[in-house]
Formats: sequence, structure tokens, C-alpha cells
Amino acid sequence: MEVVEERTERETVFANPDGTTFTLEKSVAPVRVAAQGGGWVEPDATLVKKTDGSVGPKAAAVDLSFSSGGTDGEAGHDR
Repeated sequence: MEVVEERTERETVFANPDGTTFTLEKSVAPVRVAAQGGGWVEPDATLVKKTDGSVGPKAAAVDLSFSSGGTDGEAGHDR
């Protein structure tokens, strides 16, 4: 049975049937990420527009965002 209180983005802990030992499953990459409203969701790198106008992944282990671009007509050009 999973010990839900020990769940992290990369780790899942199970209580073994003997009642005294545990099994840890660990991943080098996140298998779940914290949801904005609580709980967990599957990582999703799909880019979406955020409420502040920036663009970022739908569900990621790190807070990452990109500017939506400039409005001066110079975006993407070297100065």
C-alpha cells in the first residue's frame, strides 16, 4: 500500500505486507508535479498562455515561463 504522505515528484513509498519494511520507487525525472489547486498531476510540457500573458508548460516541476514578446516591433531582432 502506498504511503501517500511520503509521495514527492520523484518518489513513491510503499508499506510492505510484513508491516515493518518499506519499498521506495525513485525516478530521475518527475513522475508527477504539484497541481495549482493541490494534489498531483502528470507532467505536461504543452505550452499554454498564463494569466499574466507569459507562456509556459502546463504542468512542470519548476516554475518556468517565457515572455509573450514585445510590442515595439523589434521583438526577435538584434539591435
